[in-house]
Amino acid sequence: MKNFKRGRKKIKRKSYIYILAGIILLSLSLAIILENRSARELEIYTEISFVTPKDAIVFWKSKDSTLGYVKYSEKRFGKKTTVLQTSSEPGEIHVVFIENIPKEGVYFKKVNQGEGIFIFPKVELLKYDGSLDE
Repeated sequence: MKNFKRGRKKIKRKSYIYILAGIILLSLSLAIILENRSARELEIYTEISFVTPKDAIVFWKSKDSTLGYVKYSEKRFGKKTTVLQTSSEPGEIHVVFIENIPKEGVYFKKVNQGEGIFIFPKVELLKYDGSLDE
């Protein structure tokens, strides 16, 4: 009978460990989701202006004074090209000039230097829509 009771104690301890691990994982996931939501609140202050059908300027605002850059690629998950903001001074307003955009467009994400590793920037398609021809 003693061995049976010892076995139950081991099972209970394992259950508590799994429950604790689940709570920690859930808490971490919630923190990441809330942090990303907070970081994306300023996305309403993003503007894209095409200078020519192949060249565009991307403007955005960040929460803190920082250096910004854009990573882009012709494929959504391809190797990214990095373009730094036009100013070398940290600020809350960022401006990046992207050249030679193919007709099919490029996928890009705006990044602010110093953001946490758990911030996942939104990936967007940057494509000329013909509005300069009007």
